[in-house]
Amino acid sequence: MSEETLNLETLAERLDVVEKYNLRFKRLGIGIALLGILGGFLGGVISAKIFQIQKTAMPSKVIEAEEICLLDQHGKKRIAMALLNDKPALMFLGENAEVPILLTVNKNGSPELFFSYNGSKYPSIIIEAEKGVPRLLMNDKNGQGRIMLAMGQDESSGLNFYNKDGESRISIGNDKTDSANIKLDNGKCGIGMILSPAGSPGLGLVDKNGKFRTLLTLDDGKPSIMLRDEKGISRAVLGSVELVNKSTGTETKRSLSSLVFFDDTGDVIWKAPPNN
Repeated sequence: MSEETLNLETLAERLDVVEKYNLRFKRLGIGIALLGILGGFLGGVISAKIFQIQKTAMPSKVIEAEEICLLDQHGKKRIAMALLNDKPALMFLGENAEVPILLTVNKNGSPELFFSYNGSKYPSIIIEAEKGVPRLLMNDKNGQGRIMLAMGQDESSGLNFYNKDGESRISIGNDKTDSANIKLDNGKCGIGMILSPAGSPGLGLVDKNGKFRTLLTLDDGKPSIMLRDEKGISRAVLGSVELVNKSTGTETKRSLSSLVFFDDTGDVIWKAPPNN
């Protein structure tokens, strides 16, 4: 039977160890057979003692090996347990020695499950729980992550879609404040939508630096449109807005029929109506 090869080089190196151990066990079996023939000439007493030892020996409940394989009826490896780069691994092999399923534990103690399609050298789906945070990643044929579903350590969650270069294009999530949000991005600008826990919706236009430059919000049933500069400072607001007097600290809620302009420090430079 010709030696099997795996598409993943590291798996091939590990599984080839099995062949070496098989040869070692065969040689050991021949040596035991020769000792058995020799023992037949040593007399009944020695034979009786050997028989007694074999009869009273307790069966071992532990199998110790560097690698364990299950073969099909044609002698092909279909399931293998081994160490891959010092990580325990369970591999399910296809008829052509490809590895469509690989279960392992990384050096941090986190489990990882890999699914590969049609013998691809890159995993198609990865399921892991790094530092207790679960994540599912779907890759394309070139190994580039295209879809990721994950949870954060702050109990946030998100679903992200990436282009062929690994750049985020669509993000859907729920942050630690329990605000739901959606972001569409083409790498140069984007659109963001958010819904706060209090039920206040917002729609924004995002620049290439990820800053919201235009915001349409509905706060407590009162709409407003806000324009911001590249630093994220509000420069103009149409509609309901809350102003704070820096000298007294008092807050003033302006009506829907309001327009306010601000300078680059956030101070009011013009408003209409002037006293509303």
